[in-house]
Amino acid sequence: MSELVRTRNDIVVARAPHDTYFFITMPRNVQRVHPLTVHMRGAADHSCEAGERITEVVMAGGEMFSADWVVTEADWGVRWTVVTERYGWRGVSARVSYEFGEVPAGTRLTREMTVEFAAGHQECRAFRARISDASVQEQFLRNVKTALEQRSVALA
Repeated sequence: MSELVRTRNDIVVARAPHDTYFFITMPRNVQRVHPLTVHMRGAADHSCEAGERITEVVMAGGEMFSADWVVTEADWGVRWTVVTERYGWRGVSARVSYEFGEVPAGTRLTREMTVEFAAGHQECRAFRARISDASVQEQFLRNVKTALEQRSVALA
């Protein structure tokens, strides 16, 4: 039986859902604020639509690896989802979804990540421990909040 690791975090950002969506869906911005992301390739310089592909280079658990993400859902200002069949190692897949809810203070940004490890997968214990650490995702969302709230006009 496979093992699932799920994290769900949210934060309120003092920006409109449209602005928050634009920031998150431009991979170049994620590279700037995610504590584990080292580099992005592919469709990294614009707000990505469904069907577009992005390659993310990650440093986690003392190892560097890449993941080829495909945007599977792009509902402007509402929801954005990416999936990868191989999150660094064979037998590891992932799905990350963002929801953008309008609240009086701006946007409630919710990030849900599900990583699936194939049965008996032992190659990446350190990565599994790091990806299960909710503080990484919390730091990412705090960084997004700071970056968005410090930008007065431009989001690119």
